[in-house]
Amino acid sequence: MGSLSSKISFIILLNIISTGLLFVQLFFNNQPLKIQKEFLLFNSAFLFLSLVYTYSVGKFQILSQIKLLTKKIQFFFHSNHYPVSTSLPSNELGNLEASFNSVIQSYSAALEDHKQLERAKTQFVSIASHELRTPLTSIKGSLNLVKNGYLGDIPPKALQAIKIAERESDRLVSIVNTLLDLAKIESGELKINKQWCSLNSIILQTCQSLYSLIKQKNINIENVQIVDLEVNIDAELIQQVLYNLLSNAIKYSPKDSSIIVQQKIINNSKIEINIKDSGPGVPKVDRHKIFESFRQSIKPKDHLVKGSGLGLSIAKSIVEQHSGEIGVKDNSTGGSIFFFILPGVRKKIKKAA
Repeated sequence: MGSLSSKISFIILLNIISTGLLFVQLFFNNQPLKIQKEFLLFNSAFLFLSLVYTYSVGKFQILSQIKLLTKKIQFFFHSNHYPVSTSLPSNELGNLEASFNSVIQSYSAALEDHKQLERAKTQFVSIASHELRTPLTSIKGSLNLVKNGYLGDIPPKALQAIKIAERESDRLVSIVNTLLDLAKIESGELKINKQWCSLNSIILQTCQSLYSLIKQKNINIENVQIVDLEVNIDAELIQQVLYNLLSNAIKYSPKDSSIIVQQKIINNSKIEINIKDSGPGVPKVDRHKIFESFRQSIKPKDHLVKGSGLGLSIAKSIVEQHSGEIGVKDNSTGGSIFFFILPGVRKKIKKAA
């Protein structure tokens, strides 16, 4: 099938030739004026009807091709598979679809390469983390034995150095465990075991685990509770989310400041947990980056809590596994408000005495 423009051009050229021949014939044969007008009228009507027919047929063909191409594009965006046509019409839309086919094939190849790279990265992180965990555990155990004097007395200066080494080995073990969690999440092996539990008790346990950091900076954590409330969550994983968000708040808050943990019910079906700090805040240009792996917005002024840039990424994945939402917004009194929203809320069921 030729293009619509070539068909119209052919009809116009044919009509011009026929009109020229008609004028030549009328000029040499001296036909009456009435016959000349009839010929001209017939030729004009033929041209008009030919153009209308060609336009109607061409419009129908173009709309059909556009609808088919639109369906293919929609199918691709929903399934990441594009049905490539082997035989394309020899017109403008056929050329457009051929170009689009080339783009889609290049995109699909790049996407597959990216997936293979992500799988290789996840596999490498998992293997490396497993291999690191055993020697780190041995190092930590040995340092603990030396520090506690099981291998003999040690000088005070050496004891101080051993305590620093033990603290850093703890941090390395924590990073390795975080990498293993990240590998599980990216490979889809993270299992969610939901049950109804008290969110207040999880917040309390998290604050207790951060007690030493809270004490060092003299931070006051205020929990605005909602009593008699249960949420359907994996308690251990949500505690990890709270730990990451609270440790970040402590990291960036100045000494002798306050952090507020606030709970809010949304439409009687969801709960929003806000963690308000008094830190420098997160610039708007960085808010879409901080939940990516190995990304940090700004460096803390002190190093009480050293980060790998993985905590927020893991928190985001855990919340999304719970069909929830996580983000950061401005605090009107300064600092940031990190929040996450979880579905599945009910009033606490009182057990019979």
